[in-house]
Amino acid sequence: MNSSIVNLIFLGVIAVFALVGVLKGLKGGLFKSIIGAACVVLSAVAAFIFTGVLVGKFAPIAAEKLSEFLQSGEMGELAAASPSLTEYLPIVASALVSPLCFLALFIVFGMVLSVIGGVIKFIFKAMPSVPLSGVFGMVVSLVASLVAAFCVLMPFAGYLNAASTYYVKLEEGGVITATDEGKNIEDVIKNSKDKTGVKIVYGLTGKIFDGFMEVKKADGTKISLYTELDAVCAVVPHVMDLTETDFSDVANINVQPVYNIIDDLPKSAEIKRIVAEVLSAAATKWKNGETFMGLNIKESLPEGYKNALDASLEKLSATTYDTVEADLTDFAHAMEALVKLYKYTETLSTLGATSEKAAADLSEALKALTPGAADMIGDALKSVVSTNMGLSDENAETIGDIVKDSLKKVAEMQTDGEKEKEAEALSEIINCATDVSKIAANPEKLVSAMASSTVMKTAVESAVKAGANVAVDDKTKEDIRAAASAYTSKEDVTKEQKETIENLLKLFGVK
Repeated sequence: MNSSIVNLIFLGVIAVFALVGVLKGLKGGLFKSIIGAACVVLSAVAAFIFTGVLVGKFAPIAAEKLSEFLQSGEMGELAAASPSLTEYLPIVASALVSPLCFLALFIVFGMVLSVIGGVIKFIFKAMPSVPLSGVFGMVVSLVASLVAAFCVLMPFAGYLNAASTYYVKLEEGGVITATDEGKNIEDVIKNSKDKTGVKIVYGLTGKIFDGFMEVKKADGTKISLYTELDAVCAVVPHVMDLTETDFSDVANINVQPVYNIIDDLPKSAEIKRIVAEVLSAAATKWKNGETFMGLNIKESLPEGYKNALDASLEKLSATTYDTVEADLTDFAHAMEALVKLYKYTETLSTLGATSEKAAADLSEALKALTPGAADMIGDALKSVVSTNMGLSDENAETIGDIVKDSLKKVAEMQTDGEKEKEAEALSEIINCATDVSKIAANPEKLVSAMASSTVMKTAVESAVKAGANVAVDDKTKEDIRAAASAYTSKEDVTKEQKETIENLLKLFGVK
């Protein structure tokens, strides 16, 4: 079966009903046609009124079937993670079965009323005929038959229209991929709504079908299944993109799916609640090194980075409906900062790299941070600095503490220019402290950057007060001393800048 056959079925049903209506009207006359039309109208009205009652009987059965489907395979893991998803199923089921319940009731009421109508016709069979009774009867009966045809076809036109809309959205999102084996089904789903028969029926009955898609919750509020499906079609592709991310390739981790999820969460309160529960369950497993929905973030990260997102995942594991957007935002920024810091460490070990390039890379990492992300990733970045920047154990501890102490203050800075200054100062400290960097130490830049800094000077001061220091060779010490002497000899140097440089000298053990 393809969309053309579906179109012929719709047109054929309309034609058959119309023909029967014309013949019945011509034969029965006006009075009988009016009785028949009244039966059709009353059947439709009664079916519409009592649909909710029948839905209440069948929706739990449909919800149970949906639940059984969700609990199979990987979907079972998803269902177990979200109690709200199970509670949500009756709402979905109610919307899905409502049009079919209307159809069933329309047929039943139609059969009952046709019997009653037959009795009425028999009782009043001796009614005098009016002029042109057959012609008028034909018109009335034709209209009634078309109403009946549209009532019968309405659910199927609505389902095809909705299926086409959301199939295309899921296909565009990469959730559905067409296959040769399923091309006929795909054609029916995608193209039927554009065929004449379906368009006519949905054009005349679409408002009724769309009304059935609105379901009243237990608290009395109404939600539309269309709204929910729009949210699902928006969020699911982003979730799939996230689960398909290769976390072993830190430099190329794509954080955008997380930002996309954040943007689309407000589209549905129900979906937002489900996402919050799923994220909480997923993060709990990920922080423990376990797999959820085929993804194990911690295990995928390379050595030296396996614990980098522990604090972020810890926070996500406790996320709720009220906090999920903020928690996800901090998680995304933490991931982005980690990716950019990784690129910075790669720059340090790249032949031909410049101090400007290193400072720019580090600046991008700091710009990615929010205060919340800085809290999440502080310990992780200290660990990364300690293990991935070619620092001695002693220097790694000191530099790591400086990084950790300064992150949140840098994240709170309002402008990128301020963050760039701090990044340059930190980058020059690392260039002087590391033994394996391909970037030569530049004491002049170090002194100048520190004199212009706000956060780093405080972090260095704290490190010095704690008795920490950075061990460097004698030549580097002498170069730093000379650069400091040259800078402090300027006439416009402030007392505060001199104190900053004095602390810098103490940090590097320069007398």
